Amino acid sequence: MPKNRFLIALFYFAFWYFYFVLVRIAFLLTYIEDAAQLSSGELLRTFWYGFKLDASAAAYAGFIPALLLIVTAPWEAKWLRLFYNIYSAIIILFFTSIALGDLVLYGHWGIRLDATPFFYLKDIRTASASLDTGSIAGYILLLFLLSAGVYLLYHFLFRNRFRQLKSIKSLWFTVPAFLMLGITIRGGLGVSPLNVSYAYFCNNLFANHAAINPVWNVGAGIFDYQQLNKSYAYFPEAEENTYLAALSAKKEDHTRLLKTNKPNILLVIVESFTSKVLQRYGAHPEIMPEFNRLIQEGIFFDQIYAASDRTDKGIAAVISGYPSLPASSPLKYPNILSKMPSLARSLDSAGYQSTFIYGGTLEFANYKSYLVQAGYKALVSDIDFPRQQLETKWGAYDEKVLDKTLEVIQGNKAPFFVTTLTLSSHDPFTIPIAPLYQGNDRDTLFLNAIHYTDQCIGKFIAKAKQQAWWENTLVIFIADHGSPSPGNSSPEDTRKYHIPMLWLGGAIACKDTVINTLGAQTDLAATLLHQLQLPASPFTFSHNIFAQTNPYALSTYGEGFVFISGADTLRYNTINNTFKQAVPAKENLSKAYLQQLYTDLKKKNTY
Repeated sequence: MPKNRFLIALFYFAFWYFYFVLVRIAFLLTYIEDAAQLSSGELLRTFWYGFKLDASAAAYAGFIPALLLIVTAPWEAKWLRLFYNIYSAIIILFFTSIALGDLVLYGHWGIRLDATPFFYLKDIRTASASLDTGSIAGYILLLFLLSAGVYLLYHFLFRNRFRQLKSIKSLWFTVPAFLMLGITIRGGLGVSPLNVSYAYFCNNLFANHAAINPVWNVGAGIFDYQQLNKSYAYFPEAEENTYLAALSAKKEDHTRLLKTNKPNILLVIVESFTSKVLQRYGAHPEIMPEFNRLIQEGIFFDQIYAASDRTDKGIAAVISGYPSLPASSPLKYPNILSKMPSLARSLDSAGYQSTFIYGGTLEFANYKSYLVQAGYKALVSDIDFPRQQLETKWGAYDEKVLDKTLEVIQGNKAPFFVTTLTLSSHDPFTIPIAPLYQGNDRDTLFLNAIHYTDQCIGKFIAKAKQQAWWENTLVIFIADHGSPSPGNSSPEDTRKYHIPMLWLGGAIACKDTVINTLGAQTDLAATLLHQLQLPASPFTFSHNIFAQTNPYALSTYGEGFVFISGADTLRYNTINNTFKQAVPAKENLSKAYLQQLYTDLKKKNTY
């Protein structure tokens, strides 16, 4: 029968297309509270605008099988049925694992699954630290059950299709079908190939996310994984420089926060430390009583915003004053690491001894490669802790990490530069003390974890004050990034990126001081170096907070950025290239900043 092969290709494509429709329905049902906020028209349009991505993903799935239907046309090729069965079983398992992972991670990350997890899965043990054994087992069981159900449906639909296949005439049907699959994969015959922007149709971020096909999104992300091929070139160079000049305009600054130009420096980067947990921003004082008290003993920077939303991006922002492109991280590009500035390298040239301390593995997310190339002379990680102290899936609890910090400092010569990264306030939020609040929802677990970290900070500072080095030491607390908890802040919500920065220690010249100037996480490097009277010129994206004429902060997430300038907040989506609220006077400034970062990354990424 000439049409049999064509019908197999057609029905196979249709099978996968409706599979992805069911995946979208499952997504909407999983996040029913968000879906309920959409109108019936918006719900329908998630399917309409998701059509091309669904069809493209279905075409990818059917491409190799369709090619075999063409190649084997002169023969009966009874083995085709076996090939389809095995191939389909593998693809069903793979696609379902992506779809199920997307359902789980969306609630945590607020973006549809892309290639990002594959970056973290280089160290699979650490990447799975947020999951307990029960969760992993439940995921695997559910994955196999769902995959088995989908496979049984496939088997029911295709069990009788592989008959009377020998027909050279079938090429009249299968070759055009194969070509159509190629066109569908590309998204049509237009000038621009298919991209995720086709799924964006309104200002409601969840509606746009619902239209995205997670399998297609992962595939696109993997394809672009090591390439900076997303262009952010908005302006000619001369026009870009005009906007950048307005952003970087400086004023004279004689602010002195320190008693000395060469204090010891202890930089503590606190995991997921959002301003939302502090009393001054409306949180209950019992959540972080120690830090609330320490604010009165130091210099508190009231308006600091994180560069992005992951730790690998956060340490690049803090240590190198280097921001992240949307949906990317500087640590993803090995070529640029040695070309990035760093506080460790700058302070090393001034005679400092640098050490980085972390209670987990430094192989995760390329931390180690970055830190070595950043100039840290000593790295302390999980391998330097007794095995019995590695009590969490991420590594050692914060109390042990901060005790290790005291131990390391005791063995360092002055002046020292020690950087400590905490981890207990990271999902899954396990703590070794009785919880402050009862409950197992994400917000409650997070608050209990950050409360534990606060206790550790209080004990650590109390011990540090007893040390001889305290009087000549600057202690800086800052977050690696903010947090959606508490309150499940969306990626477009400035509260997600608002983070504390506190300077303490015997080296500070004033206490109980609040700095209300707007600043970015990336500005720590230049601000600190200015206070130390050291050059900060290599830190292109870092600015002395006290010298900025037009202070601003830009925070990136998976598909856009939030730009804060004065009283204005702009939200830009880099997928469909639109601002959510128009602020014409500031729009080009924010895009010029992104273009500058893109150009710099492209330049650094060359061999």
